[in-house]
Amino acid sequence: MSKIRLIDQIAATENVEKTAAERMIDTVFGALPAALGQGKVIIPGFGIFDRVVRKGKMARNPRTGEPVRVADKTITRFRDTVS
Repeated sequence: MSKIRLIDQIAATENVEKTAAERMIDTVFGALPAALGQGKVIIPGFGIFDRVVRKGKMARNPRTGEPVRVADKTITRFRDTVS
């Protein structure tokens, strides 16, 4: 579902203007990065956001063929709890 469709659905369901629905969505998703810094974010009936470290690896530069070290990277993972 796109953000626009989500805004439309919230506006219709909650009987609010689309700009208010967009602010609601922006507020929720804007708060996620700070909350993830403190640990998992669990939204019952929706899913779990958490941060995991993707281990570094050796890769190859496609242009030169030279081996390149890719550093560890922290990523945000989402797991759906609705089945």
